[in-house]
Amino acid sequence: FNSEITDLDMSKNLIDYDTFYCLNSSINLSYLNLALTNLTNLIFDGILILDNFKNLASLNLSFNSIERIRQSKFNKLTLLKELDMCHNKISVIENFTFLNNINLLSLNLSFNQIKSFNQDLFGINSIVQNSLHHLILNDNGLYEFNIEINLHSMNSWLILENNCLKEYPKYLIKSFALPYLNLKKNNISRIYNSYFSKIVSNYYIDFSQNNISFIQNGSFLKFSILKHLDLSRNCLSDLNSNSFIGLYSLEQFNLSYNQIS
Repeated sequence: FNSEITDLDMSKNLIDYDTFYCLNSSINLSYLNLALTNLTNLIFDGILILDNFKNLASLNLSFNSIERIRQSKFNKLTLLKELDMCHNKISVIENFTFLNNINLLSLNLSFNQIKSFNQDLFGINSIVQNSLHHLILNDNGLYEFNIEINLHSMNSWLILENNCLKEYPKYLIKSFALPYLNLKKNNISRIYNSYFSKIVSNYYIDFSQNNISFIQNGSFLKFSILKHLDLSRNCLSDLNSNSFIGLYSLEQFNLSYNQIS
């Protein structure tokens, strides 16, 4: 490949080993799309050398067969802003994998097999507080989400839909900026007012299709700018107005398919 190429889209090709070797010489790439290219762990770990792509800003590795992300894989990609690895078979992400990706804005790891997502993936780096705008982890079978995250852009979102979370993630209790939060299709059963004690910026929350039967009084007291609240398809049997004090800006409120009488 010409080393002067900056944008390369090779998606939907059954790329062989030799082609992946050739990719390693494309050192000026800022955009690389390898979605649907039969990329396996053998190639990802041993043949595709991402260290050469120091100018890379956007990398798409979706719809492949990657099972593991090693700690050193993205170390040199300090300019990376978008990483899409959805629809793989990822079950292991080594600690400190994203330590050096200080400019990362969007991370999509949806439709994998990740059971735990922890602060150690970012090390002591403050990326989850300062730069990340979109973190997408739906459809993983996730049991744990142990990251304090603040998304400052009004168009930012955290998507944890269709996982196995049994309670509101305790690390999110420390968060103050979560403009769009999707916890749809988990196993959450109770909402306490301590969950949102520090929140100051939130516009959209989706708790639909959980098992919520209890909402403590004052749980939404700090949500004066919340526009959308979805509690549909839960197990709520009665409504206490004190549970919803503070929702002064609410425009859309969905309580359908509960057990309210």
